[in-house]
Amino acid sequence: MTHAATPFPSSASGPAPEKTFRTFTASQSATYADVRFKYHPKLYSRLLSHHLSTGGSLSTILDVGCGPGTAISSLHGHFEKAIGVDPSPSMIETARSLYGDSHPDTEKKGIEFILSTAEALEGIESQSVDLIIAANAAHWFDMAGFWRRAAEVLKPGGTVAVWGGGPVTVGAAVPGREAVQAAIERLEERISGFYEPGNHIVRGLYRDLVMPWDAEEGDPVRDMFVGREGLIRWEWGTDTEGSFPSEELYVTHLQVDMNTLGRMMETSSPVIRWREAHPAKVGTEEDVVSLLRKEIQEAMWAAGVKKGEELKLEGGVSGCMLVVKRTDK
Repeated sequence: MTHAATPFPSSASGPAPEKTFRTFTASQSATYADVRFKYHPKLYSRLLSHHLSTGGSLSTILDVGCGPGTAISSLHGHFEKAIGVDPSPSMIETARSLYGDSHPDTEKKGIEFILSTAEALEGIESQSVDLIIAANAAHWFDMAGFWRRAAEVLKPGGTVAVWGGGPVTVGAAVPGREAVQAAIERLEERISGFYEPGNHIVRGLYRDLVMPWDAEEGDPVRDMFVGREGLIRWEWGTDTEGSFPSEELYVTHLQVDMNTLGRMMETSSPVIRWREAHPAKVGTEEDVVSLLRKEIQEAMWAAGVKKGEELKLEGGVSGCMLVVKRTDK
């Protein structure tokens, strides 16, 4: 069943379509898959427990904005069928090479990956999906379009879970912690002009993410999901009452050396856009990634760390997950 395209209010239409990750090269997608942190098993177990306890089943899972397959590869073993969709051709190819049917490891193979946007969900049959997830991706969706398609492909009583990570907090044990944190904040200032609305939405921990109840009165999508009162919101590493420890968001609790830090920053969309605007500075001492590494090293050396020793940055990342149920209608 296709719902009438009654528009959401223009203020709730969401950010413009994301272009940076869509145009990733094969090398960029491989680096993204290699250096981005994997999510903690407790995040997945908490989600699955809620999904099952609220009537969800384990037939089909759909990962929207799947990237190189990070989240779906950890969850697909719980489901009879697993599908990932992403609008980036290179991300899909990377995901297929890592977790598709051609992979030699039978425990990793078997996930179907489809090139598609979150708003189209091409090739996904009506009322065929039990659980939809979007890991660090929903802030790039046209959420009005996404909710319409999600309502169509979800089974009655199905679940949608979207989550993302926010700002980094340097660990108290890091030598020169305050100066290191200041270096990170200077990086954010340098690239602030290259943040897009989606970056601000995820940094705000999805408080401004468009939800089904933001649709206009009379829009059928409002009745396809439980209302605001049924929203589940979990947070990690925040001051909110009931927030989970930040170390339960990612399987590796932000512990990286300077080289890995640099590679991670090179997959950040604002950094990529800064570099596109300053091609002559890429790889030089004026590169924002070079400046960050230099300032962190200097801060740690000033705090007593010897030059030449392996430097590791430790800390935490705040995050949130929003869980919404489709009604039984």
